[in-house]
Amino acid sequence: SLSFIATPNSKPNWIYFKNPSLIDPTTIFFSYGSYLGLSADDAMILTKQETDNFGITHTRYEQNYKNLKVEGCQFIVHSRNSKSYSANGNICKNLNLSSIPLINISTALMHAKTYLNATTYMWEDSLAELNLRKITNNANATYYPSIELMFVLNNPDLPVLPSNYTLAYKINVYMKNPSGAKIIYVNANDGSILKETSLLYTCTPSVNNPMTLFSGNKPLNTNYALNTISGQMEYQLNNLCKGNGIVTNYFNNNRYYGRN
Repeated sequence: SLSFIATPNSKPNWIYFKNPSLIDPTTIFFSYGSYLGLSADDAMILTKQETDNFGITHTRYEQNYKNLKVEGCQFIVHSRNSKSYSANGNICKNLNLSSIPLINISTALMHAKTYLNATTYMWEDSLAELNLRKITNNANATYYPSIELMFVLNNPDLPVLPSNYTLAYKINVYMKNPSGAKIIYVNANDGSILKETSLLYTCTPSVNNPMTLFSGNKPLNTNYALNTISGQMEYQLNNLCKGNGIVTNYFNNNRYYGRN
């Protein structure tokens, strides 16, 4: 169980290790995966490692199940000098889903296009394709949809539980008429649309009017977004509509949002 490596005040999504010197951040899931709820079909893939201004290294993993990404399931191990002191994130335990789609990529894209019902798509415009290659200095650049088969959380408001996941195609679609860009999630079993996410910021953040400590009620701009650690939707104190954006970070200059 988790108690073998974690202190009594630990929780499944926020762990404090009993003996940091025994927990190597690069091999933790090989050594202790079963204690963290991983099965033989699960794998934690290292995606990023960075060290902050305080010398704390944050090693980020994402969960794969049967070699496919599990949306909203990431785990970050916090260490110093290869000694891991804590970790936080989500692991979806006890998944029992097929990884074999019943529709192919072409059919999934057809369902996405039918749902969007655009007149023209960016990859159908040869001039737009040419300009993209010039701008990116990449002869292979294209607006043609990138498509990934993965296990998708049916709704971002739902908790990270096996019953809330579906095998689906994640499809990035760029439209010319009407103009727009969206991620469409197509059920890989029946072609139904599970959900959509805009790839473009609309610059219409939610405006709240909370009570401040010294200045009374003041309007604050927030955005309602998926917390990739908790797998839940939450309001974040970010304003991406001014200049290069204003992002609220934690004390160690990172964006690893957590919950109290």
